[in-house]
Amino acid sequence: MKKCLWEDEMKYLQFLKEVTDDILIRGYHSNKILENVFQTHIERSKYHLSEVNQSPFLMKHKSFIACTLVRYKPVT
Repeated sequence: MKKCLWEDEMKYLQFLKEVTDDILIRGYHSNKILENVFQTHIERSKYHLSEVNQSPFLMKHKSFIACTLVRYKPVT
C-alpha cells in the first residue's frame, strides 16, 4: 500500500518537474502564458493523473513561481 502511494506521489512530482522545465527552458514570465502552460500540461496528463489531485500541487507551484517571477523578473 505504501509503495502504491509513493508511486502516485512520484507521478505528480514528475508532472511538476515537467511543468517547471517547460517554463524555465522557454523563459516564460507572463501570467497569461504561465496559465496556458499549466492548462496544456493538465490536458496532456488528464488520462493518467487525476485533475482533482493535481490541483493542490499546482496551486502551491503557481504561488511559488509567481513569487519567484516577481522577484527575478528579467530586465528587458
